[in-house]
Amino acid sequence: MEKKRIQEVGTILLLLIVVGYTTFSGLNDQEEYLSFFSPDQNFKVLVLRNKSIFGGMPGQAGDNSGTVRLIDKKGYLLQEARVEMVSMIEKVEWQPHLVSIKFVADWVLP
Repeated sequence: MEKKRIQEVGTILLLLIVVGYTTFSGLNDQEEYLSFFSPDQNFKVLVLRNKSIFGGMPGQAGDNSGTVRLIDKKGYLLQEARVEMVSMIEKVEWQPHLVSIKFVADWVLP
């Protein structure tokens, strides 16, 4: 009888581990929300949106937090910043040696 109880508890624990992993393993997953290329195509600002576990209401995808990255044409990460709402990023201003993202960052280009 005791052995059967141990097996039941083990099965329940295994089930909880599997459900927990499949539910929360995507917490740090991000997906591309927007991208902006420099006029000379040498740089890209990539806006990544954090995926929500529970989804969201239609039209609220931009309310998620995320990351903004400056990437060169070889794919190297040059700069990175966290944002509370990816919808704050509406445009990127490119200058010869500077990229400006309103409310987020001003990054010097190499």
